[in-house]
Amino acid sequence: MVLHWGTWLGGGPLNGVSLWKRMCAVQDFARSLQDRLEEGLQAVTQVLAQLARHLARIRPQPNKQKKASTRQLLLNPRLAP
Repeated sequence: MVLHWGTWLGGGPLNGVSLWKRMCAVQDFARSLQDRLEEGLQAVTQVLAQLARHLARIRPQPNKQKKASTRQLLLNPRLAP
């Protein structure tokens, strides 16, 4: 559940960032989050803030030049052939 919630912290599926990269980042922070649960709400909040900053640094996927991706078509239907 933490993995699923954490991946959404970085934005939804149409924000252009790889879901796989977000999942890997959340997994990296999962142990730290588990260790901080005993320390209280402020410690957990700090870990989640660090995770949010880390997710914000993940670069968006580049737009395809030859054939538009599904995400590109949903955001701009005029790209359809």
